[in-house]
Amino acid sequence: MARHLTQSAASHSVQDIAGRIPPDRPPSIILPAAVLSVSIALVVAAMVAGPARAADAGAGKKKVATVCAACHGLDGIAKNPDAPNLAGDNPGYIVKQLKAFKSGTRQQDQMSIIVQSLSDDDMANVAAWYSSLKVTVTMP
Repeated sequence: MARHLTQSAASHSVQDIAGRIPPDRPPSIILPAAVLSVSIALVVAAMVAGPARAADAGAGKKKVATVCAACHGLDGIAKNPDAPNLAGDNPGYIVKQLKAFKSGTRQQDQMSIIVQSLSDDDMANVAAWYSSLKVTVTMP
């Protein structure tokens, strides 16, 4: 909805500005006015969308302990040879994959079932937990 409001308000405002400026005005006046109008539209759209909720790594740890740890480990190091390590992964990537499993665009027998019980907040929290884990490597 905010995206639609932003696009609609931004294009409408620029058209209004262009139509109100007399033809004898220099172009240097038009551009700053258009930029200001678009900037205001973006700020209004962001306010309408509301503040983004920060993911809670602590809540993610609790969810991981009950849902994910058997395969992916509480520490993000997989306990099942068929499961990937998740420690230190990008949170956006983790959420994207969880949503893909939930929607069915990505399929795997266990994950396709388990992820159905996760809310969007759960997914963000699990991703926050796994991404917060630091991975170290020791070269041989």
